Amino acid sequence: MAFSTFEGPVRSGTTRYTTGVTADTIDNTGLMVLSQFSTISSGSTLFIAAVLPAGSQILNIFVDTSTLFDAATTVEFGISSNADEFATSTTITTAGRHDASANLTSSALNVGSSDIIIEGSLTTTATAGAATVTVVYVQKASNGATAPTAFQN
Repeated sequence: MAFSTFEGPVRSGTTRYTTGVTADTIDNTGLMVLSQFSTISSGSTLFIAAVLPAGSQILNIFVDTSTLFDAATTVEFGISSNADEFATSTTITTAGRHDASANLTSSALNVGSSDIIIEGSLTTTATAGAATVTVVYVQKASNGATAPTAFQN
């Protein structure tokens, strides 16, 4: 199986333009939901969680802990100058899935006008433990728009 790479944002649906008032004549296109994965391993307090295109909206961040960290661990997601720009503290006390959606900040609605590195930072340096981070997002136009401003054929 091969991977395909293409530029976005990608809109999908069966009716591209609104031409009437019934369901089959109204634009029903929407933006695709995407995700990026990274790993957290013991011994580090800073890691790259994802690199998102300009204008993206973060929908959720999951931390799937496969091996529990041997020290109490809290993770935040942000940028180098603001560790919790996109998601404030999510505490990991058990193995399994930890959902950071309740901790997303308003900055997650639009990551900004240029591509951005989303960093994860841990409050402790554990000597054992491992997790996978999944950043779920929608790629929008670089200005955060969800639809073209003009008809494009």
